[in-house]
Amino acid sequence: MKLGIRHALVFAIVAAGGCSKNDAPTGARVGGDRAPFLMAFMSERPPAQTFSPDLYFYDLSTGGPAYRPRNLDTPSIEGPGGLSADGQHLAFLTNRQPVGSSAFVLIYDVATGVTRVPHWINTLLSPLNPALSGDGRYLAVQYQVSGLFDSWVAVEDMVGDSLLPVSNLNFPGALNFDPALSGDAQFVAFASDRPASLGFYDIFLYSVPGDSIVPVPGLNSAASDLAPSLSSDGRYVAFQSGRAGGAGLIDVYLYDRQTRSLIPLPGANTPMADYLPAISPDGRYLAYATESEGGRDIRVYDVQAQRLLDLPNLNDPYFYDYFPTLANR
Repeated sequence: MKLGIRHALVFAIVAAGGCSKNDAPTGARVGGDRAPFLMAFMSERPPAQTFSPDLYFYDLSTGGPAYRPRNLDTPSIEGPGGLSADGQHLAFLTNRQPVGSSAFVLIYDVATGVTRVPHWINTLLSPLNPALSGDGRYLAVQYQVSGLFDSWVAVEDMVGDSLLPVSNLNFPGALNFDPALSGDAQFVAFASDRPASLGFYDIFLYSVPGDSIVPVPGLNSAASDLAPSLSSDGRYVAFQSGRAGGAGLIDVYLYDRQTRSLIPLPGANTPMADYLPAISPDGRYLAYATESEGGRDIRVYDVQAQRLLDLPNLNDPYFYDYFPTLANR
């Protein structure tokens, strides 16, 4: 199964940043406090099959061992996934093909361990990169329209059993991809190479009730800006960029829509690649993948305290961990 733009981006970063892991310390400053969040992430650690990563949970409030959600992982690909802000639901990509279905995107109930198939999203061609609203009612994906380089974003109301009209979100003939939803699903952040882009790819913000693109002055650059993530209130936009002046090959950034400026993240980025950011629902914590130790690990940065958190029992010393997403605990 074609894994899509974000997966291709990860593999390109790995080629540039190295393919092995080690246990050498990074020298990063860490804090011993705990954050009240649940994390879901992809991992290639056993018992995952080769090239078929699994999804894991990690409780930041306890720092206990990362664990596989019950009744979720199979020998097929699971992930990437997106948690609802309330921590009750996980939307994820898979190629397991449930019996009687051609679905690629499934919804997992965290409390019951039951998986269901969202209807309308799975009628679209090759839906990828699922994201949920705060209460799990709304589901956004990218999907293929015609050729490989013509993708659109769709949003499903799973309670209203319909696709939302988002006529002015997508630009025909361009890549519109990697959606993120605010808590109330009033805003959709996404990446695109449409003609209005400042760089090769830019981050755009769309108002669902206004059916219009919302300006984000000071966010984009002449480089590629990708992988957006929204706080619940839609104020903060986390993203990755290869812009000049960064610490490494690719860095993570945080944009404040209220001040129309980037928030300083001292100590977050490294000379290697730091990417695939996920902002916590309250906008305080930033989870992301890093190549700083020669492979893929996950870090969490406290934006308010300007420090990295200590994450015992999270990263595997030998296998890749990446694509984090955060929810309230």
